[in-house]
Amino acid sequence: MRSLPFIVTLCHIICQTTLASTKNCLPQECAFEEFEPRSIACTYGSFTTVPDFSKCGIEIVGLIFDTTSIVNLTDNSLPPGLQSLIFLSNPLGYISEGAFNNCATTLVNLTFDMSLYRIIPSALAQLTSLKYLDISYERSLNWNIPVLKQIGRTITFLNIKYLRLSTWPSWLQYFTALSSLEIFHSTLSDINDQVLSHVANQMIDLKVTHSYFTFVPTIVSSLINLDTLSFANNMITKIENLPSKLTFLEFNYNQITEITDQTFSNLTNLQNLLISYNPIARISPNAFANNPLISYLMLEGTNLTRVPLALMSLMNIGILFLDDSDYMVCTCEEASLMYWFNKTPNMQTYGGCGGDIDMKDFFTKLAPGCPEIS
Repeated sequence: MRSLPFIVTLCHIICQTTLASTKNCLPQECAFEEFEPRSIACTYGSFTTVPDFSKCGIEIVGLIFDTTSIVNLTDNSLPPGLQSLIFLSNPLGYISEGAFNNCATTLVNLTFDMSLYRIIPSALAQLTSLKYLDISYERSLNWNIPVLKQIGRTITFLNIKYLRLSTWPSWLQYFTALSSLEIFHSTLSDINDQVLSHVANQMIDLKVTHSYFTFVPTIVSSLINLDTLSFANNMITKIENLPSKLTFLEFNYNQITEITDQTFSNLTNLQNLLISYNPIARISPNAFANNPLISYLMLEGTNLTRVPLALMSLMNIGILFLDDSDYMVCTCEEASLMYWFNKTPNMQTYGGCGGDIDMKDFFTKLAPGCPEIS
């Protein structure tokens, strides 16, 4: 009987040989992913169609084509059992009707980033398990409504970027399983209530950024289970219509001037608040009184002239950004915050007082010398 060390050594040699032969099945521009050995990433490849990976002898579950030269996706060209397919910056101009024959029931994640032709491919109608769809394109697109009706039954995450949307997509009414929606870089300025009302109870993530919103649409308040909301890079002047279960809220780069006692009063679960680069000139002392769980606060690039006394309500704060605020200074008026600062010793702070004095220096070196700190 062979000894255990001999068997272990033999297995090691066999495994190493198998791995080496498996790697040799790939084009030189492709490699197996480090954290998922059954996924392959191809970068800057000159091939114009999907390479044949059948000689690898293993089930391929993920493919990434990043800046390759793929122009055609032909019948049966994808590995059987494929779960994730990502095209990033490819000149993809043709997708055949049978392109997804081998993975019609297994493909879950599909990304076309600057790769898709001018129409949603009819071949997508084959995909019965698709949950994540990410589409980015710099031109207008023919949405192919019959296909969207078909795949809308299973998609839970939809990401749309650079598609020149000027009106809210009416076809969203067919996305009955939708729980996460991201729209980036559009000319949208309002949300059609009818196309989101049917998923109001199941939406958990809504991001509409780099657009033309001047207000928060009322439909947002009806998304009662929403966890994450972002209206970054819009033109919103007032934060309102917020559903109460939010833990993540982002309004960076808008036109907000004031935070009142009521702005976040119903957000008792809020943990991450990003409101940087707004012309905020005033924050009420009780603005965060109902938000004790906030641990991450971005408050950079505002018109504040003093460190907000409202910070005293945030005893769980871990990271605080106050830098890039040109008008902010620290005086003995803010020294009352020293008790709060000392009770949050693990907090990371950035900026705060302008000039060469940041908030940490002020509370540790200067504030103790202020008279009658209350």
